Amino acid sequence: MSDVILGSIAYRLGIRAAFLGSWLQIHKVKAHHPGAVLLLRLRTDDRAARCPLGVKYGALMCEVENLLCVAAQLHVPVAGSNSVSLFSSLPLLWGKHN
Repeated sequence: MSDVILGSIAYRLGIRAAFLGSWLQIHKVKAHHPGAVLLLRLRTDDRAARCPLGVKYGALMCEVENLLCVAAQLHVPVAGSNSVSLFSSLPLLWGKHN
């Protein structure tokens, strides 16, 4: 199922939060999920995690400022952030910059 369809379904169901990992996602949310608040998905390199999704998904630290600027220019609010790896093996991973 495409991001556009999921955004439209989420909007109809009253879900007002979406994850952000790229500038393209900001534009999709703006167009298809009006009123959504974004959560910035940060990439983490925790290959020992049970589900190491961070090696594929999320924004690199060097991309964060640009993503926040694009969201601000499009008037799409960003309310917080999270990391992608589930069941991380490194609880202090946040100190490591990609």
